[in-house]
Amino acid sequence: MLALEALLAHFPNPHLVALGVERIHGRRLARALPFQMDKLRAELERELRLLRRHQPQRTR
Repeated sequence: MLALEALLAHFPNPHLVALGVERIHGRRLARALPFQMDKLRAELERELRLLRRHQPQRTR
């Protein structure tokens, strides 16, 4: 769970990544990238919510 939280905390800005991708791979791929990265982020956030929901409660 900590690894997933760290990944989401440092998830790159899709639009900045797309600018770099456009220079290397072309405009067509770069246009689709922000949507795909947003979709990936949403899936990772969903997995984290599920993990947190099923995590045993801590007792003090």
